[in-house]
Amino acid sequence: MKYLYLLLFICNNVLSQNSNLFTRDSSKLASSETIMVNINTKPAIIDSTLRTKIPISAFVINDVRYDTAYEGVVIRAAILEPIVGFQKLQLTNGAKNAISGYLNNKKRFSFNSSTPSLICYLKQFRFSQNDSFVSRTDKIKIYNSLNFEIEAFVNVGNDLVPALRLDTTITTLSSQNGSFDILTEALDVLVEKTRAMDLLKVLTRKHYTFQAIHERYQQRFKKPILGTDKPAVGVYKTAMEFINNAPSITEYKYEKNRWSNILYTKTKNNVWVPELDVFGYFDGYQIWINAKKSFRPLVKVGNTFEFIAELKHSHTSKRIVAVVPYSPVIPVGVSAGIGIASALTMLALKNQIIYAGTVIYQVNMDTGEFY
Repeated sequence: MKYLYLLLFICNNVLSQNSNLFTRDSSKLASSETIMVNINTKPAIIDSTLRTKIPISAFVINDVRYDTAYEGVVIRAAILEPIVGFQKLQLTNGAKNAISGYLNNKKRFSFNSSTPSLICYLKQFRFSQNDSFVSRTDKIKIYNSLNFEIEAFVNVGNDLVPALRLDTTITTLSSQNGSFDILTEALDVLVEKTRAMDLLKVLTRKHYTFQAIHERYQQRFKKPILGTDKPAVGVYKTAMEFINNAPSITEYKYEKNRWSNILYTKTKNNVWVPELDVFGYFDGYQIWINAKKSFRPLVKVGNTFEFIAELKHSHTSKRIVAVVPYSPVIPVGVSAGIGIASALTMLALKNQIIYAGTVIYQVNMDTGEFY
């Protein structure tokens, strides 16, 4: 009987730890600081002849991203302390209104009121920014990245005609914090592709009804894992098993203590072996994702999932600790002062700092990747 009590105590303790971790991460995600960014700050082009001519009457933005609550994450390492933290980034007035305002600025672009509008479906607009302390480099730089995916249709009566598509990842390097120019640079690419579009050629393509296109994008949100409050218990070997709520392994055990964080599954010979290459699992209480060599609880946000993972790495910086002169042979015609100065030897020690903290990731519900 005492062994049964011990087993129950261990199980309850593990469940309590897992529940506490889920509660802690959920709280962090909900209470994280948000940076508001206004992308509609570019100056007007006074001379109307210099404005970019767009062969449509307007851009119409439909936000069909899996999560529309915010647009990105800013990751910072503290200057004085080896701590890494994150902030969420949100466009002023929301992505739909902010992007629509930027693209339809008649003081910068010249539209043709007699032509159809361009109906745009925004599928991805995910920004990340981190400084070089988080990227293992001695040079202090700011790294920016934007996953941008949008599909556009020309509106003809009650029909939509496929016009153009952008699916790209843009990266830039800047020298200062708080620079978010990459956001408008991506939109400028869309403007340029629209400017170069052959409208007459586009109109010869196959037409689709509004309803057909609408259902196509709504279908993205009907993934089995998004439509259930009770996922199937078991181990997801792949991202597709997770998305389809179809774990292929139902017999498993999980061990978590101070030194290990291991998921075990049973072989055909009934031998428990550690699983290192699975996507995650559902234990009947929370979904856990295999990330950063550990299993983290997923938190559902909108039509996707997020999680917090620890970030630890060593950052090596050079520190001058001594200047040691020596006695060189000074060439004829060179002053002693210059000769001695050039002969000074600087001794530099490498100072290793362990930066640690937490960062936020979001699951791409099309691929299962996280960023």
